[in-house]
Amino acid sequence: MEKDAQVTFDDEPVLGDQINMVFAGTAVTRGNAHACVTATGMQTEVGKITGLLEGEKKKKPRWTRRWAD
Repeated sequence: MEKDAQVTFDDEPVLGDQINMVFAGTAVTRGNAHACVTATGMQTEVGKITGLLEGEKKKKPRWTRRWAD
């Protein structure tokens, strides 16, 4: 996917439409660029997904909740 740092948006687009951003783990095959870090750790998009997954791990499976009642 080609990226363009000059593109601006009125509203924040969904992740796949953010052609002016790169994310951790992005593979670059050619060219050069300058980047500005906008978030680290759990504030990144990957960190947010990790937080959601960790929240799911804390929930008990439905069948165990039913037995506990």
